[in-house]
Amino acid sequence: MAVPSSRQEFKDYCARNKYSAWYFALIEKALDRKWTKTSAPCYVEGHHIIPRSISGDTINTGEVVYLTAREHFVAHLILPKMLEGKDKQKMQLALHRITTGNNKNYCKSSHIYESIKKQHAIAASQRSTDFWASLTKQQKSAMRAGENNSRWGVVMTEDTKQKISAANKGKLSKDKHPLWGKGHSEETKRKMSANRKGCVQLLKWFNDGENQYFVLPEKALAHWNKGTLSHLNPMYGKTGAAAGKKWFHDPITKQEKYFIPGNQPDGFIQGRL
Repeated sequence: MAVPSSRQEFKDYCARNKYSAWYFALIEKALDRKWTKTSAPCYVEGHHIIPRSISGDTINTGEVVYLTAREHFVAHLILPKMLEGKDKQKMQLALHRITTGNNKNYCKSSHIYESIKKQHAIAASQRSTDFWASLTKQQKSAMRAGENNSRWGVVMTEDTKQKISAANKGKLSKDKHPLWGKGHSEETKRKMSANRKGCVQLLKWFNDGENQYFVLPEKALAHWNKGTLSHLNPMYGKTGAAAGKKWFHDPITKQEKYFIPGNQPDGFIQGRL
């Protein structure tokens, strides 16, 4: 359905449930009163009948009614229950703002507050997921590269280094670990296996000397060996980080190559696509 631009279109746009009926009954009551900001006999707040985030109104020209603070709270409490999808998310976020932001002190029960916070968390999480899913790898990389990186220009102080060093003191290195070079006993392995029964099993790499396979261990054939084949690794025979090289890419040709920083061709940017 197209974006609603009138009260009737918004009514048709919303779900046909009791919450829609309550909302539009509240709006009709407010319209019949014909209050304005100055003529109302009590404190009132302006409310867009069609929320601006739904109508797309960016210059504040939509139809407005004046509601008491309690009515305004109830209207926003109802709106998420009469909409779906992204519109529902928008109304959950608006409800959270109107009840917790800008020092507004509406009276709300603990149950309502808990519900609002939970639904806000779900809506905010989904909005964040949708936003990052809409970006390409290049856009994500650009947002975190260079001066956009939160650690750009930060130099670790000696005090911080000493704290990190102190925090790591006493931790066991590989050769000091009690199981180094020993491994678990067969009895322990059986107990660990029994504890994992019913859990998700991890796939492992196997090879037959020519090809490699990523399968559950019990699916591996008797003549297969554990592990991958080095010559099938895309980095086989190449040098990279060990030689001080870093990944660079050309945003136009989409090429990705290793270069020692400072020796990359013009147009190449550090980082992978």
